[in-house]
Amino acid sequence: MTRRSATLDEIRRQLRCPSCDYALCGLTGDQITCPECGVVCDVARMATRRWTRPWFDAPGFQTILMPVTWGVIGLPFWAVSLGVTIGQGLWIWMAVFTALYIGGWAMLLHNVQRRFHEGGGVTLAFLAHALLAGYCAGTAGVITVIIWVIANPPIIVVAIPLALVPVVVLIFCRRGERAIAERCIRRYLAGIDNPDTIRS
Repeated sequence: MTRRSATLDEIRRQLRCPSCDYALCGLTGDQITCPECGVVCDVARMATRRWTRPWFDAPGFQTILMPVTWGVIGLPFWAVSLGVTIGQGLWIWMAVFTALYIGGWAMLLHNVQRRFHEGGGVTLAFLAHALLAGYCAGTAGVITVIIWVIANPPIIVVAIPLALVPVVVLIFCRRGERAIAERCIRRYLAGIDNPDTIRS
């Protein structure tokens, strides 16, 4: 059992019904009906609220990030290979390198879909791609505004509203990261009573 799974299991054992405070320990699934008062408890959402580790530490989140990681790490190698082969007129090798790059990314996407076999895995992976772009753009925007203000102190009145745009982007990215983590937590908790579910 990984540390992130152990953390989630500990949170799960401590959950209580929000209506009657009945201990939900021992009841499996991501949504359960409280045997004491009959209230439907969204256990996954309750566990997400108590999750204190980084969102990317949720069980299964790393699987969703693999296509993004391949895209980022493989891109410079693909670009260099492409530049060399085009410079020498080796068009066949250019096609080979491109196929390897896209093929590796597609295989990782397929792995995400296989692990999240209930559907939505590829959507989550594409959301992770968008979040990476958003984090990069938002961070670059904040740094640009700061440098702009340092270089031209009188324009701080104009810079403050402009700084809000990248900050809002970063906030939305953080919410997207939480949404992926909640989906991973829900999948993990649903798999507790389904041994066929792949858990990572």
